[in-house]
Amino acid sequence: MMAAMTADSSLDLVRAYWTAQLGFDPDLANGVLVARPEGTLRGYHGVYVFRHGFSCIVSPPAAWRAPLRAALAGRTPDGAFDVDTLLAVLGAAAERAVGPSWIGCADASDLRPVRAGAARQLEGRDRPALLALAEACGAADWEHSAIDPARPPIFGAFEGPALAAAASYEPWGERLRAVGVVTHPARRRRGYGRAVAAAATAHGIEDGRVMLWQTLEANAPSMAIARALGYQPYARTIAVRLRGGG
Repeated sequence: MMAAMTADSSLDLVRAYWTAQLGFDPDLANGVLVARPEGTLRGYHGVYVFRHGFSCIVSPPAAWRAPLRAALAGRTPDGAFDVDTLLAVLGAAAERAVGPSWIGCADASDLRPVRAGAARQLEGRDRPALLALAEACGAADWEHSAIDPARPPIFGAFEGPALAAAASYEPWGERLRAVGVVTHPARRRRGYGRAVAAAATAHGIEDGRVMLWQTLEANAPSMAIARALGYQPYARTIAVRLRGGG
């Protein structure tokens, strides 16, 4: 059996999105590039690192370009993609590092059939159950899921009367949608997260979107769901927020 492969037309959409973010085409980059922030990254007060294809693109503020170029000189793209190295250069100026994160993409050619179980699209009458799930999961997990009760569609899986997991997707540009999932802490490892993620992914693809999955590489359950659904690796990222930003 041939391995799944995202369609070229879908990859073109993902490529166009990151070209707008980075300010240049990531598919044309080669090697380790410490570049001036362009595109939407111009307003980011930090160091953003994008590992894709044959390149590792590092976008720091002007004051940090020379120190980072010196620190990363002679490294391979994989060698330059390193949180510890970035933090060693930035020192006390670094406020918070997020990553490494993994970004995958999926379209109809990637999607693997997954038994969705009782997952269904939530309705207005389900709002109390959704808010109860948000409270049970805590503010941090809920924020990471990017689920907005006011932005349908939202998909849920119930265990009895309780909502065990929910998933939705948010727009990344016009044609891309990023899936977010949250599962009740007491109901994890029962397949609910996979079921709602499968429902959200399938719905987005049926609506003509290319689906994205972004998660910390350390989040093993999230990575497992993405791979089970057929998401293909596209990029890895590190974001280091600097102190003193607005």
